[in-house]
Amino acid sequence: MAKEYKNNVFEVLKNIDYKNYGYYDSLTPEQQKEIQPFTLTRWKSMITGNTQEDNLLMVNERVNKNFWELSKYKDLQWKLLCSCNKIPTYQRHQWIPLSKNQQNKDYQMVKNFYTGLNDNEISYKFNNLTKKDIKEIKEYLGLADK
Repeated sequence: MAKEYKNNVFEVLKNIDYKNYGYYDSLTPEQQKEIQPFTLTRWKSMITGNTQEDNLLMVNERVNKNFWELSKYKDLQWKLLCSCNKIPTYQRHQWIPLSKNQQNKDYQMVKNFYTGLNDNEISYKFNNLTKKDIKEIKEYLGLADK
């Protein structure tokens, strides 16, 4: 049986598009727990229309930079997502699927840790990291296994 969600992702995206900065604060604690900025960022990154490139640049500049350092502050990440639209209008969003290479959690973590590197450099870096290096990165990001 499918899980019942308290939030509709398209309603949430519509509130981001219309720059409703107070929407996150108006949600119940259960609804706030369902808000996942990482997922919303993936949705927000891909829109259809003329402003697609501008939108992607805004999301990269405002939301993706220091994303993991700000991950404890969902309300701040919400406001950063809302600030990405120049004009508060509804956009048609598309989901960006994960590639097989990105499904490896350690690879994704390394990719997010080294934000200034391109995909080839990330691959090279990841393949040359030791288990100790990966453990240190996890500890630095607060993701270490307990």
